[in-house]
This record gives sequence, structure tokens and C-alpha cells, in this order.
Amino acid sequence: MKKIWKVIGVIVLVFALIGAICVGIGLFTGADAARIYSIVDKQFNIGQLINGYRTQVNQIMQNAASLL
Repeated sequence: MKKIWKVIGVIVLVFALIGAICVGIGLFTGADAARIYSIVDKQFNIGQLINGYRTQVNQIMQNAASLL
């Protein structure tokens, strides 16, 4: 089972590295960072994900504060 997770970790790392290289090449060739963000946000709804995570973190913090 450890080998499977190592393989999965390596695959995820490779994809993240390829993505970072693609964004880097885009920026190097003159692309605008705001345009790259808007394209990625349109595809994956990053703004909505960030708001969801913020909501969850706020709820966790409120629950933790109420326990103290």
C-alpha cells in the first residue's frame, strides 16, 4: 500500500510541476497573470472554492472558540 501512495504522490507532483512550468512559460512569453487567473477560474471556479474554504475555516474557528 505504501508503494501505491508513493506512485500517486509522484504522479501528482509531476502534474503540479508540469502545470507550474506551463504557467511560467506563459508568463515568460508575455501573458498577463490576470488573464491566466481568469481562464483557470473560469475552468475550475477557484473563487468559489476559496470562498468555500474560508467559510469552512470560519465555522471551525467559531466552533473552537465556543469550546474554550
